Amino acid sequence: MKSLASGSYALGACAVAAMLAGCGGSQAPIAAPGVMLGLRGGSGASPAGEAARNFAVLFSFDQTDGSDPLGGLLDVNGTLYGTTWDGGANACGGAGCGAVFSISPTGKQKVLHNFGGNPDGYFPNAGLIDVKGTLYGTTYGGGSSGHGTVFSITTAGKEKVLYSFAGSPDGATPSGGLLNVKGKLYGATAAGGNKTCSNTGYYACGVVFSVTTTGVEKVLYRFTGPPDGANPQAPLIDVKGTLYGTTFFGGSAGSNCYNSQCGTVFSVTTSGKEAVLHSFAGPPDGEGPNGRLLNVRGILYGTTFSGGDAPCGMTNPEGCGVVFNMTTAGKETVLYRFGGTPDAACADAGLLNVSGTLYGTTHYGGTHGYGTVYSVTTAGTEAVMHSFARRANGPSSGGLLDVKNSLYGTTSGGDGRYGYGYGTLFTLKP
Repeated sequence: MKSLASGSYALGACAVAAMLAGCGGSQAPIAAPGVMLGLRGGSGASPAGEAARNFAVLFSFDQTDGSDPLGGLLDVNGTLYGTTWDGGANACGGAGCGAVFSISPTGKQKVLHNFGGNPDGYFPNAGLIDVKGTLYGTTYGGGSSGHGTVFSITTAGKEKVLYSFAGSPDGATPSGGLLNVKGKLYGATAAGGNKTCSNTGYYACGVVFSVTTTGVEKVLYRFTGPPDGANPQAPLIDVKGTLYGTTFFGGSAGSNCYNSQCGTVFSVTTSGKEAVLHSFAGPPDGEGPNGRLLNVRGILYGTTFSGGDAPCGMTNPEGCGVVFNMTTAGKETVLYRFGGTPDAACADAGLLNVSGTLYGTTHYGGTHGYGTVYSVTTAGTEAVMHSFARRANGPSSGGLLDVKNSLYGTTSGGDGRYGYGYGTLFTLKP
């Protein structure tokens, strides 16, 4: 694989776009470049029925009101809430520090909070959760040590840093957002802990943590790297009191993957007992799971950013990613392998269940190569619903939200029509 001139990673296009670099110390984390390599296919023909879908851009960010909305959206009584990675009124290392925003169903947007950098947070890259009317989230950087924060914010915009991560042996750079289980919040950090994972681009392997709504944090588990998982980037889910998640690196299989680390699915109890349920093996299996798992009647469904049928473009041997399911005992099945343009490619978001059909987004692929919204049945039948055009830079990793049978999501760049832009919020009728 070719090394990127801008960093120390020897990753293909899909893996580069999925991970975030610059995790150490108080240095501001830097978003990895969204390199776009040619994907196979490219006939330019729209998949059958795609043009008939009802797609609309609801709002286009202009940097002053936020930029690059990477996290998912939250519906609270008909108003949507979210975060932007950068933009806003305050500068952090030459870019905005990010913001929390609300938006009405008609597209009226309001900035609730502009992050200010240390000791406040900066660069939120995950969505929000609602606990009894107060919203909670994380920032990738900032806080008293520069390693990220857990924060609360009211719907009126009053923000408070609840906890500042310390790095090692504590966590650093929380990436997946939070999960509420009986009033306690759970999450994971992509870095931090007490085990070095520098060969993945992170200085440590990451942790699973809990934090109370008053800011009392506890490290439940510290990842150790192969054959254990390493560097979790997705949110956790709760299935009957056990937490499940994914790690982008680590695992015990996969010589075709970066440093032979293809990622894992793991379980962890709320008391901190962890088990690797599945180690991805790379093509034709998946590689690099990066989105939230979905529980459908006790079966877990998820996606990987790479893997599947290799190659996905002549210069990218990693594959275009897969949709998989797995039992809670760890039996994994690949349901669908993405094919690249004009099919979807590189899924970095989880799936959404709407009346038994699963919906998701991919960062690349589609008719134009800039990402898709797709559907897939639990039996593995996939269809591209919408292909993003020109320089829309693909849907963000936050995934989709269902509000009254309409899907809502964000793109990390573009304005949905032309130009690079600063990101959009879109809606789509399934």
